[in-house]
Formats: sequence, C-alpha cells, structure tokens
Amino acid sequence: MSAKQEVISASAQAPVGTFSQAIKYGNTVYLSGQIGWDVKTNRLVTESFEAQLDQLLRNVKSVVEAAGGSL
Repeated sequence: MSAKQEVISASAQAPVGTFSQAIKYGNTVYLSGQIGWDVKTNRLVTESFEAQLDQLLRNVKSVVEAAGGSL
C-alpha cells in the first residue's frame, strides 16, 4: 500500500498552521483550502470574483502539477 505524502508547490499560497496544500495517497490527490492568493504580490486577488477564481484555479493547477498530475 502507498504511503501518503504531502504535496507542496511554491507557486501557490503556503499552508497556514498544520494544514497542507494537498496530500497524495496512491494515485489520488486531495486538495483543500485553496484561495485566490497571488504569491507574486503576496496579496489576495480582490478586483473581481472572476479574477479571484482565475487565481484560485492557477493555484490548484500548480499544486496538482507538483503532485505529478495535470488538469
């Protein structure tokens, strides 16, 4: 059986406290708590809902890719 491993992407918001960006277990990646945080500006994207969602999806994509997957 596969061991679980923490997934970390420098392109997404760093986890706060004891949380992880994602956990990979076997061929499954569990993500949670992603927000529209821009690591380049170190700020939450607030221009519009669409802009925040776009940043959130970029963050999710980077975490999935760090786990060896793709969207």
